[in-house]
Amino acid sequence: LTPTATAGTNTITFPAATGTVLLACGTNPTGNLTLTTPSTTTAANINWTNGTGTVASVAGYSDSTTTGHLEFYTLASGTTPTERMRLDSNGCLGIGTTPASATYKLDVYSTGDLYGRFLSGGTTTTCVFYLTNGNGTTASKYSYFRFYNYDTNGQDWRLGTYGDNNFTIYDGKALTSRLTIDTSGKDRKGTRLNSS
Repeated sequence: LTPTATAGTNTITFPAATGTVLLACGTNPTGNLTLTTPSTTTAANINWTNGTGTVASVAGYSDSTTTGHLEFYTLASGTTPTERMRLDSNGCLGIGTTPASATYKLDVYSTGDLYGRFLSGGTTTTCVFYLTNGNGTTASKYSYFRFYNYDTNGQDWRLGTYGDNNFTIYDGKALTSRLTIDTSGKDRKGTRLNSS
């Protein structure tokens, strides 16, 4: 396999349309691809294109002489990919945001409602764990953990707050609150966490 280069473009094109390009060191069938960036403000990129523009990329930055971070970009629309995720030098991951500090290994941010899931299993009986933070008026704001079983008769439990900042254990299958504790520490019934 012989690459072709075009003068002045700094581009090397391999003729194979599909397949694997192996970088080998001597007779050992393994190798390294090293991308060098001249400064902390210039990224070394790996880009994926569709023939008309870049649709995804990974950018590596040197933060100092001893640290660095990775930025992950994808294209949803338009022509310029947007940063979606960042892995900093401390091993902290930010999705939709820059990692806040080394204290938190994961930061996730969304300008709208935020839904997350941790899945176990892989069948219709999969249990799902939700953390949701609702936006909107005070009455419609809610944040809860949801423990849900996808089985036909599976239970749907939700623990969280709704509007008035009370803590609620909500039965999503029966669509009713089982226990509510208000901000004074007293329990009361009838507050609905979420009916969806």
